[in-house]
Parts: sequence; structure tokens; C-alpha cells
Amino acid sequence: MAKFVIRKNESSQYWFVLKSDNNKIVLQSQMYTTKQHAENGIRAIKDEAQDASVDDRTGEHYHMHEPVEHYSQQP
Repeated sequence: MAKFVIRKNESSQYWFVLKSDNNKIVLQSQMYTTKQHAENGIRAIKDEAQDASVDDRTGEHYHMHEPVEHYSQQP
């Protein structure tokens, strides 16, 4: 069974990973300042991703140095 694993680093920041049935990491989160925020991130994925569609943009040119917000605002 897949599972979320919450971790804490030496700077007291939290993040989580989603591990598949074969224990491989399939998702890694951003860093969070509190454990509660990390738990909220897990909850959001569980609530929102179950019916998520796939937006295939592999045909577009990607600039590594553009801010992430640039891509999240596109339709």
C-alpha cells in the first residue's frame, strides 16, 4: 500500500514523500515551516488529486530559470 512519510530536517523544516507499494518515492513535497502545514499538504493531495487530469505540456519549451508561478498561471 502506498504511504506518505513526513520528515524533519536539521533546520526544523518539514516535508513529505509519497512512496509506492514497492517503496519507491513517487512524489516529494516542498518544505514546510510546521508539521501541520505538511499534514495540510498531504490532505490537499488526497482531496484534490484523486480526480486530477493530466495536462501534457511536453511539446512546450521549458525555461529552467523562469519562476514556477509562470507555469501555474497558464491555462
